[in-house]
Amino acid sequence: MKTAALGLTQTEEDDLNQQRVPPHLTLRVKALESLLVEKGLVDPAGLDALIDAYENEVCPHAVAYPRVDPASKQRLSCFKAAAVHAAPVYLDREATLNKACDFIREAARHGAQFIAFPESFLPGFPIWAALWAPIGNHAFFRQMVANSILVDGQEMQRLQQAARTGGVFVSMGFSERNPASVGGLWNSNVLISDEGVLLNHHRKIVPTFYEKLIWSNGDGHGLKAIETRLGKIGALICGENTNPLARYTLIAQSEEIHVSSWPPI
Repeated sequence: MKTAALGLTQTEEDDLNQQRVPPHLTLRVKALESLLVEKGLVDPAGLDALIDAYENEVCPHAVAYPRVDPASKQRLSCFKAAAVHAAPVYLDREATLNKACDFIREAARHGAQFIAFPESFLPGFPIWAALWAPIGNHAFFRQMVANSILVDGQEMQRLQQAARTGGVFVSMGFSERNPASVGGLWNSNVLISDEGVLLNHHRKIVPTFYEKLIWSNGDGHGLKAIETRLGKIGALICGENTNPLARYTLIAQSEEIHVSSWPPI
């Protein structure tokens, strides 16, 4: 239906035709589009054709923000991945962070587009919990807490900067501090884009065996297959890779690249 059919004056019609689509509305529409496609309720090509036809019919001169999907526009047919098989500088956050950034730069120099680090690379895996009784491990735990990092802290920002500078995607396993608890930790993993954007943050749902002495239970918020120009990337931590439901959650999202992280021991 044409704008004239709405009973608008020429001035009102001109104002309508020249208005820009509000950013928050564009985001909501984009989210709805993605949901419809994901649920198989509409074909992506058919959806674009329908929207274009509607825009041309209702408001042919309106200036709208373009619908751009960088992941699909720049999808690589193949890429080089680097899997880090190395030890951290054990329970030394700063030294391990420097080592991680060096690995990211090295991988980028050798043409890698994706680099995956082990479970709890920052600041190390708490293997002592499997070797000695808890009563003798308090000093280790205090050191673990002191060298764990916040997901939005300066250490994570340095990793994001390294990924952005190198132009590589990074999967990083780390021990995450709980900002609301003095001794609260999670066994976590993040996916960082080649532009330095934090794409996903996953906390191991249930720590395995003796890990329960160190880390708290996570949740399912990070069980996502993230669309990137490399493909849909998902990740599970250690024992989660033997959890059928966790694996199915990612498979059901059409995961294409899977990061299975284990401790570097």
